[in-house]
Amino acid sequence: MIITPLILGRGQAGHALAKSLCCLNVIKPELQIQPAIFLARDTSLALEKQKNINPVLCISNPHGLHANAIQEAEKAGFSAILCEKPACVNLSQLIELRSIKTPTAIMLVYRQTWGIQTLKSLINDGFLGEIITIEGRYWQASQAIRSLKNSEKKNNSTHNINISDEAKRTQLKPPGRKLQEVVDEDNDVSTINVKSSSKSWKEDPLLSGYYDCFLDIGTHWIDVVSHLIGQTPTKINGWRSYANSESPHRDTHIHLNVEYSNIFAFGSISKTYHGASNHFEINVIGTKKSATWIFLKPDEILIGEGNEKKYITRSSTEFGSQQPPFHGLGWLEGYIEIASQLFGEVFENKKTTYPNLNSHLDNLEQMLSTHWYSGVCTNKNWK
Repeated sequence: MIITPLILGRGQAGHALAKSLCCLNVIKPELQIQPAIFLARDTSLALEKQKNINPVLCISNPHGLHANAIQEAEKAGFSAILCEKPACVNLSQLIELRSIKTPTAIMLVYRQTWGIQTLKSLINDGFLGEIITIEGRYWQASQAIRSLKNSEKKNNSTHNINISDEAKRTQLKPPGRKLQEVVDEDNDVSTINVKSSSKSWKEDPLLSGYYDCFLDIGTHWIDVVSHLIGQTPTKINGWRSYANSESPHRDTHIHLNVEYSNIFAFGSISKTYHGASNHFEINVIGTKKSATWIFLKPDEILIGEGNEKKYITRSSTEFGSQQPPFHGLGWLEGYIEIASQLFGEVFENKKTTYPNLNSHLDNLEQMLSTHWYSGVCTNKNWK
């Protein structure tokens, strides 16, 4: 058995995939996972499929290009796909992806960690009692940092992007449309004039979609909550801020009220929380007990009962890198576990579980249909 990873994208996520696959090769040497090959932009996937033994396409290029890459990989005959979240950035792309049959894993890495898997078991076993709600946050400081840096520099960029029409971001269009056609049509009803050398692909709506914090890291939070509850959201209401944003379409702080069939959940998602590192936190509130897992303390779960607290700590090496407790590899743990599960299904005929494309699209469909409260806040109109 030989597996050849082919990676689209050379950013942080692409290198995380490459490192994770190296670790997985140590854990499962029988798979003979070859060193990852980083593909040049516009590489023919059909040609790469012919050149390599058991190639697996790993997609980590800009978000707006993911859907097309998935479709091209299936057309070329790839047997497996690893894709960064989100798989698409609008409902038009989502409709097209519904027809994909190739096993596709989405790198929603937190779901596959010991902490979330243990919370899932506690819920299913009734340890916490009836679940009242799930609340949490995912706070980063990336936009806060850039805002402070940019305030010290003269801004030579001019932006004039009208994104007030929410229907434009999520409108349904007939299947078969290419991303460029969708954006061109959108430009007919809005003004997009970006006069600058973009510092990031996320400043280009063609590459990022009309979101930032919401689709980039909010997808993680929605995926984990949906996995724990075992349902897809039925409705999402949200509030968002563009404070400290580098471009008018890049949301920086979000509140999400998520409805499931019998449970409500609430999340605070931010890229502009000063002092934050990578604070991902889930609080499950039950009638008998509560449970809290924080990514920065990945090998322990805080259990509350009445006014007393105790900890459950990891003792196994079941997931991810299989490192001993308190010696893990951070977010790479999820990458390793997801790749292992996908390869087990495709190349070893094992029954596995991982964040797959269809379940991801179910969540994304609700996210892209979010009802946004009025009163958007920016640097200029904060009240």
